[in-house]
Amino acid sequence: MLFFFISCYIPELTSPVDTAAATPWSCPENDWECTEPPSNLVGRGFANDEIAQDLHFYDQFDNEVSLWQFYGDVILFDISAEWCAPCKLLAEEVDATQSDYEAQGFIYLTLIAEANQSSDPVTLETLEHWAEHNHINLAPVLRTETDYRPVLTPTNAYPRLILIDRNMRVVNENIFPQNDETIREKILENL
Repeated sequence: MLFFFISCYIPELTSPVDTAAATPWSCPENDWECTEPPSNLVGRGFANDEIAQDLHFYDQFDNEVSLWQFYGDVILFDISAEWCAPCKLLAEEVDATQSDYEAQGFIYLTLIAEANQSSDPVTLETLEHWAEHNHINLAPVLRTETDYRPVLTPTNAYPRLILIDRNMRVVNENIFPQNDETIREKILENL
């Protein structure tokens, strides 16, 4: 007895390839400087030698801010918590540091990642209070509606000071010791 197997072709349905270009990057409307990053820039993360991801925030004036809008500047990205005593000490130096290095292409960004009660959201009022209490007038104080803590503070330790070079490459994923002298030394190495 002979058996014949019939082979048949079953067409596979696929969606057409989306040929539309990705949405081009654009600077959010705010009063901070803005330099458009290269169109081929791809963010990876916040470890040493990675290109920082383009995260979006809201500042103390409730304007949207993009991390990548500071392309071309050396960025000190300070992830702090409202309840954190060492964070409060660092905040006292933000405007002085910004003023000293701004002309050389530097920006000091502070993200308040947690409110006094870590379960409470960080609000515009939180940012306004932080900026006013610490006399921060020259640099953005930021909050986010997306919980970036797993990416930005994987050890849940505050503050975390990330230094990013002019090409958005992380050159120091956590400056330590976290004091004004060390911070300024690291900034100067990258200006």
